[in-house]
Amino acid sequence: MNVFRKKSVEQTLAETGESGHALKRDLTWWDLAIMGVAVAVGAGIFSIGAQAAAFHAGPAVVLSFLIAGVVCGAAVMCYAEFASMIPVAGSAYTFTYTTVGEIVAWVIGWDLILEMLMAGSVVSKYWGVYLNQFFELIGWNINTNIAIGSFKELNIIVKGDVDGSVEAMSGSLIKLSKETVQVNVIHAAVGQISESDVLLAAASNAIIVGFQVRPSAAARRIAEKEEIEIRLYSIIYDAINDIKDAIEGMLEPVMKEEIVCSAEVMEIFKITKVGTVAGCIVREGKLTRHTPVRIIRDGIVVHTGKLGSLKRFKDDVKEVLTGQDCGLNLESYNDIRVGDIVEGYEQVEVTRK
Repeated sequence: MNVFRKKSVEQTLAETGESGHALKRDLTWWDLAIMGVAVAVGAGIFSIGAQAAAFHAGPAVVLSFLIAGVVCGAAVMCYAEFASMIPVAGSAYTFTYTTVGEIVAWVIGWDLILEMLMAGSVVSKYWGVYLNQFFELIGWNINTNIAIGSFKELNIIVKGDVDGSVEAMSGSLIKLSKETVQVNVIHAAVGQISESDVLLAAASNAIIVGFQVRPSAAARRIAEKEEIEIRLYSIIYDAINDIKDAIEGMLEPVMKEEIVCSAEVMEIFKITKVGTVAGCIVREGKLTRHTPVRIIRDGIVVHTGKLGSLKRFKDDVKEVLTGQDCGLNLESYNDIRVGDIVEGYEQVEVTRK
């Protein structure tokens, strides 16, 4: 099998004309133009690229645009020549198959598929952001984000004074990601915090972290209007610690059980219309009327429930302290015995780190 085999122009045209191989031509030049624009517009490609050129290239960016224009013109002429010579569907895949060979065409074909997949994903992402902003402008509180469990994202834009600082801070911030909180540095560049940075932050629901830089007056005004958070630092470690604290605040708290009291059953009383009443002494902590309890017998939990009543002598009380006697009964449970331990507990929120 020859992986470098080629097809002649005549063979390509003949196969296209065969029954079942022909494609219906529905797209016009206008459709193709709109498709080309849609791949790029909406993803912020042009604005971010222009900003990077302004901060890194300086006045020489004019020359780069001229060179890019010449290269694009040459590419257009090449495609026009190929299309007129091989007027069949397939674009670069067909052109490569005819001129270079099958294996190279196979690679080019997959490159085109990946290009469209990535472009489609990027455009979908940012049009989703724009749709969300449109809903907010007209007062519709519609959440366009799809939550996967408790997974959250923290989007960050990093601006710094030199490339080394930007790279160091970006890398350190990304490493702060947790299992349920992903840190995304969506843009990192050298230079002043500009209006486009603030607009990107607004579109991406991001915060701006600046190291040894300051926002322009216009950027500050837009940030105040859009309620975009800008954090400015002179020490990288301060920035890392602040973002770490912010991430910990985004983590869902976990519920932890704490034992608040323990009482031992000393005597049992059977009372008509009440049921079993246990005479207890509180060994540790403070037993309250609303404390959830469990009955422990020989180290095994035999019941979990709520108190039906809590008394000292003949009076109802709200709490009983360590060392005090009390009488209690449990809701819907009468099989309490001498020697059982009444353990009170509560669920408390603990911040995850």
